[in-house]
Amino acid sequence: MSEAQQAILQQFLVESFDNLSNINDDLSQYEKNPSDNEMLNSIYRKVHTLKGSASFLGLNALQEITHAVETILDHVRDGEFQLSTETFDLFLESFDYCHLLLKNVEDSGEEGDVNYSDLLSRLNQVLTSPPKVEANIIRDDSLSLVSNEEPVKVDLLKEEAAPVKEVSEKQPVKPKTESADKTREMVEKAKVSKSNLSDSIVRVNVNLLDKIMNVVGELVITRNQILQYSKLQEDSSLNRYAQQLNTITTELQTDIMTTRMQPVGSVFNKFERIVRDLSRSQGKKVRLTLIGQETELDKTLLEVIKDPMTHLIRNSLDHGLEHPEKREELGKNPEGHLEIKAFHEGGEVIIEIVDDGAGINSEKVKNKALEKGIITESEAASLSSAKIQSLIFAPGFSTAEQVTNISGRGVGMDVVKSNIEKIGGEVEVISKEGKGTTFRLKIPLTLAIVPALVIESGSETFAIHQKNLVELVMLEENDFGKIENLHNKEFFRLRGELIPIVRLNEVLKLTSAESAASYINIIVLKAEGRTYGLVVDNILDTQEIVVKPLDRKLKGMSHYAGSTIMGDGRVALIIDAFGFYNQIDNQSTNKEDDHLEVNDSSREADYESMELVLFKLNDKRTYGIPLSLINRLEEIDVSSIEWAGEQAIIRYRGGSMPLLNCEHLLSLEGGHSFKERGETKLNCIVTTMGGMNFGFIVTEILDIAYNESALETDTIDRDGLLGTVYIDEKLISLLDIYTLVSKTNLGQRVLGSSENIRLKGKVLVVDDSPLFRRVQEDLMRGAGLDVILANNGEEGITVLKANNDIDLIVTDIEMPVVDGYEFSQEVRAFNESIPIIAVSTKIGDSDKIKGKDAGFSYHLEKLNKKEVLDTIEICLKKVG
Repeated sequence: MSEAQQAILQQFLVESFDNLSNINDDLSQYEKNPSDNEMLNSIYRKVHTLKGSASFLGLNALQEITHAVETILDHVRDGEFQLSTETFDLFLESFDYCHLLLKNVEDSGEEGDVNYSDLLSRLNQVLTSPPKVEANIIRDDSLSLVSNEEPVKVDLLKEEAAPVKEVSEKQPVKPKTESADKTREMVEKAKVSKSNLSDSIVRVNVNLLDKIMNVVGELVITRNQILQYSKLQEDSSLNRYAQQLNTITTELQTDIMTTRMQPVGSVFNKFERIVRDLSRSQGKKVRLTLIGQETELDKTLLEVIKDPMTHLIRNSLDHGLEHPEKREELGKNPEGHLEIKAFHEGGEVIIEIVDDGAGINSEKVKNKALEKGIITESEAASLSSAKIQSLIFAPGFSTAEQVTNISGRGVGMDVVKSNIEKIGGEVEVISKEGKGTTFRLKIPLTLAIVPALVIESGSETFAIHQKNLVELVMLEENDFGKIENLHNKEFFRLRGELIPIVRLNEVLKLTSAESAASYINIIVLKAEGRTYGLVVDNILDTQEIVVKPLDRKLKGMSHYAGSTIMGDGRVALIIDAFGFYNQIDNQSTNKEDDHLEVNDSSREADYESMELVLFKLNDKRTYGIPLSLINRLEEIDVSSIEWAGEQAIIRYRGGSMPLLNCEHLLSLEGGHSFKERGETKLNCIVTTMGGMNFGFIVTEILDIAYNESALETDTIDRDGLLGTVYIDEKLISLLDIYTLVSKTNLGQRVLGSSENIRLKGKVLVVDDSPLFRRVQEDLMRGAGLDVILANNGEEGITVLKANNDIDLIVTDIEMPVVDGYEFSQEVRAFNESIPIIAVSTKIGDSDKIKGKDAGFSYHLEKLNKKEVLDTIEICLKKVG
């Protein structure tokens, strides 16, 4: 049984045990007061619910018993039957059987071998052979309990009331069998047994949970205040108690937030009816697939996303999926496919609505945007296909020829976008014309308490949600020149890409302390797919904050997403990364010129720009490894090292990690084994290749530095080096960590060898990094391939259109101007058959899903040379 099925079964058992308990109590009350029709209806509803759930889960015995009881109650509600004492006894016995069946399901997942035929026969006897009504019955407009033991007076005023039948249990008994006796013993034991599952769960009102959450929020604020105060005191006891309070508060906060989580299936399941009704009304055939219904989200957020999701689903059914006849003309399955899936990624819940319909016509969108004045002619010429598709979220935008009652209804996609962004989420669209469209929603797990970066600017304190944070940069005085001025706007060159920067003090008109500072703090943020830098005075700390809504007088200010109370008791405003960027962007008077200038400057940045981790080995030279290839920097305890032959291994993050001796692999002097070094701690650089962690042992880790010089390969003096670069006039040798790993026996088994692979064909390599372009070029030329290079996706499109004989494409993903996803979508718009191999330093499941939607044929580790060449060989055979 899957986790989702197990969760449904547990929910059913908890609800059913609860219903059974209530039914027994209600029956006792109804027996005392048979005129209480509301109590009768309550019993009927609970029995009906139990029957329906049992039928859905295929619990046949439970379904048959409850169905028989429900049928009798139906006649009673219609005034056709009256219940006798014997019938009440039979009902109670029936629910004892139900309790036994549920207990069996709880214990074993099945109803078990329960002989309930005698019980079912007696229940059916009540319906088929009711006894005649005696003349001494008191008739009433309401239902009543009748006993046959003593005559009762006749109420002549009621004489003309409709005759009713008395239900009793004086019927012949079926002969007892050994199986029936055994079942009755089981029933008697079950009557006194309890459900472990239902006893372990308590139902709590949502309002109470919200109140508790607010109290926990106040506790978090107090915790922050005490922690801040304790740091200022030299009192070890106070510090200890403060840390204990911190631990307890964090645990309580996590548990309370967990109680607010609900599976998204509660929302997804409602779309079954919507899809069915709309597809029938439009004469379309649609198959709906729901994936990830067990994914949990805060209940408050579940309520918020219902309407935006409904709008997107209506949009897919109305504008996306074609009619069966049209789909057949296009060679598609006449039945359209709509898929709704949810999964966790990076501390958020991702919800995707995917259809295999007509997709978005980029040209039509661009023309409509020009017609409505949303973009200018010059902007339209420079926009990528992905950027054009995102215009559907612009206010007032619609491509519909007429407003229908299916989707739109005069309300644009901008409302969907704004509703998602109000809860701190994001929405994006990925579409291929003729193939289909994917709407991707990124939803935070909760809104109440969030991790934030706390900053100070102009003597005021602010907070920024960490989900918008890309990285922090501190420029010293000799690096101030990296901030460039273009058309009276400031830009910062971040690893070869120009990003706009905004000074918080200038925007909010705060007193600035920047001029006197010997450094500049830049917070790199991401908003609506655009990256920008925010210059602030000081970066203070990261902490969890309680989000408080803004006063209504401030709600019109899009700069802010709310407020919070800091540890010192002061109120801090929470900067809204989306709203802040949009506000600044809208104020730009030369937005078109700035956009073109940034693109031009990015094209000119053809030198190497990347972060390197610098370290030393025993030969005293300085070495470097690109930071993008590194997972973590660790300090290894020598006592934890184990040996498999000559290979040193440690237990690391739930698995085994081989340790590699860099001096030995580079054939350097002093490459002693770890046993002979006499050290207790070793510096280790951890990277991942072929799905396995490898640890490179180095003598000393020095720093993380920026390189902006060209890679020189003529200086390579040994196998295992990529080349050399200069940083601050110092020569740095770059390690080829893939080659070093491949030198080991374990590495060869994991990665294989790229030697002796000979290929023939022409490959377009698209990568903004000269270093990795050079690595890929050397690898492929060495295998016999003809290679053409491009610096980014935009340049790659130009090269591809100018060369009709290119057999396949190898592209990076993270690139300026046009990234790998956008590049692939652009290629697929005019060439669906050419293989596209995406290479990146880190690959997750969500990256593979996004890459598949963008049109990647394969998605590989960038430095896994053997895998890259093997995949190229497979692609060339297909195209050949």
